Amino acid sequence: MPPKLEGTNLGHIPALLRNAQEMAPGFIGLQYMCKFPTGQFFFQSKLDLDTDGKEDPGIKYEPTHQKQTSIDSGGKVVSSNITPYFVLPGSWGKDNGIKLGDVAAVIYKDKIEFAVFADTGPAKKIGEGSIALHRALGFERVRQDGRIIDAGIPANVITIIFPGSGNGTPQTPEAIRAIGRKLFDALCSVGVVANPPIKPSLTADDLAGLRILTKLLRPGAKLPIYGTPRAAGMDFFWCPNPADPTEVLRAGRSRRVFRLGVAMAIPEGYYIELKARSGLALKCGISVLAGVIDDDFRGEILAVLETDEQGWALANLQPGDRVVQGILKKKISAFPAEVDELPPTERGERGCGSTGR
Repeated sequence: MPPKLEGTNLGHIPALLRNAQEMAPGFIGLQYMCKFPTGQFFFQSKLDLDTDGKEDPGIKYEPTHQKQTSIDSGGKVVSSNITPYFVLPGSWGKDNGIKLGDVAAVIYKDKIEFAVFADTGPAKKIGEGSIALHRALGFERVRQDGRIIDAGIPANVITIIFPGSGNGTPQTPEAIRAIGRKLFDALCSVGVVANPPIKPSLTADDLAGLRILTKLLRPGAKLPIYGTPRAAGMDFFWCPNPADPTEVLRAGRSRRVFRLGVAMAIPEGYYIELKARSGLALKCGISVLAGVIDDDFRGEILAVLETDEQGWALANLQPGDRVVQGILKKKISAFPAEVDELPPTERGERGCGSTGR
């Protein structure tokens, strides 16, 4: 069964785990493995040390050290001491559409690093990573005198692989982290980075597979996130535009318009409805006006909020704060048809208190 996840905020990932396809390849060191409905592979395992690759001066390598890794090409040889990389068993990666150079998020407790698939190992063993990967997760494996501490992390290391995310080369650690962070944040925020086919009729579980393409419009903008794995609304962040001297835009003494710094391609047949966050509503009396975002709208999403001056003072909103939540809803279109008479009902035209208190 899926593991209990602790430590680093995994956002929407626990919800994906509940809908994932479990796998049992029988690897040594494996605790749990599955494939998300959106195509990423998740596994929990030990993490042994792999020192293969370019030899760095000052490090005393073991006799079993190999100077090459599987990803070496064009004279580019990765260094275990510099490049955060992970190892997969035999042909398992290739058999599952994972190519050398693809990127993964590797997590241990409250630490996360992004690593590249750089080497293949024994066919029946999973869970190996470079010196640099261990270091990033809190385990230095090179002594001051250059000797290597041949020890790994015994259990509970989470690896999430993003197939198709690489370009077949090792890339720099900075490039690996940039790619991995973008994919990981998207997975945590909206649960997807792939584009599965949309079914004619979607269940609640299917919604975990929808993708909302999101463009960050300026520095400081953030992807919307779900506060808990089962939250209905994703939280949007206030992201002022420094080039606009009217921020915060005032629509009146009680109404203010907040720029959210994002534009979205909402899946066809759906819309997002902006709603008040419960804490701001309860403590500061803040409500949301308007707030329907159509699936054909591609501009910046704005939130029109309303309260009195005391409420604004209590809220004390700052750039980067979560100011509104958005709920993805199924759109149902109806077309008025003119008739001479309407079908009768027992109630008829009675309204405005006609049913009593």
